[in-house]
Amino acid sequence: MQWVAFSRGLRAEGKLEPRYYRYAGLRIVSEIPVLEWAPFEQEAPNGDQDVTISLREIPDYEISLAAVPIVTDSDCQFSVPGVGSFRISHGREIVVTVNPGAPLRELRQWLIGSAWGSLCYQRGLFLMHSSAVMVGEQAVLFCASAKGGKSTLAARLNARGYPLISDDLCQLNIPEAGAPYVY
Repeated sequence: MQWVAFSRGLRAEGKLEPRYYRYAGLRIVSEIPVLEWAPFEQEAPNGDQDVTISLREIPDYEISLAAVPIVTDSDCQFSVPGVGSFRISHGREIVVTVNPGAPLRELRQWLIGSAWGSLCYQRGLFLMHSSAVMVGEQAVLFCASAKGGKSTLAARLNARGYPLISDDLCQLNIPEAGAPYVY
């Protein structure tokens, strides 16, 4: 895919090398490097990809459409002023259009927050707005309202040696038999 992105950290010409992740039980190929998923990055694809994250330039006639939020069971589209627009389709694809000058960190926050949450909803996955660390063989989740200290607590515990599982959204699997687990 040929593209030019103006955001910090994304300036490139030509073909962007895809990144492969195994995250939340899903195989993902992304044209956007997701630093927060670095521990889950793989060198090459491992079978067919479950999710594709891609960048594209939006045609002028679609710019006004991107400002109109759409939410259905299979399609979600929203825009973030100064950042870009996101379209999530059928639980399989996230297409991101980056605004010129958008901070990469903010773009990633919306990608792994609202856009990823929408994709998981479309797939029927169970998410909690929480941070989580490992304590022994168990996951401990911290739930609170926005700015309630979830990430701070998880970061402090991580600094004391407790492995970080998630910083914002936790995907839970609750099987019919056996204990639930967090990806």
